[in-house]
Amino acid sequence: MKLEADTTIMEFGEPLSDSGGYESMPTMIKDFVPEFPEKLRKKHKSGSVRIKALVGSDGNVLKAQVAKKSKYKEFDYSAKITAMKNKFMPAVFNNKRIAIWVTYKVIFNAK
Repeated sequence: MKLEADTTIMEFGEPLSDSGGYESMPTMIKDFVPEFPEKLRKKHKSGSVRIKALVGSDGNVLKAQVAKKSKYKEFDYSAKITAMKNKFMPAVFNNKRIAIWVTYKVIFNAK
């Protein structure tokens, strides 16, 4: 992963070192649906995965990782791969677009 030299990376909820603040947090604008693994669908398995994604100052996901695994590695893999496709309105801090880590839950529900 290569970040621009002027890119600021912050953890959502991290204490801020100066008197400024966030004008806006990242907002997902293109949310891709992860593929439900066929093997688990046939067995009527459900689960959830917590994904941690680094949203760049351009709104693209620069890196994604599984923050909390499900019981099934297939769900983890599908959620992580799909996370890289999602698009965001980037966070703004002190009138500047910044890169920031966000965490969200992906639910696989076999109805």
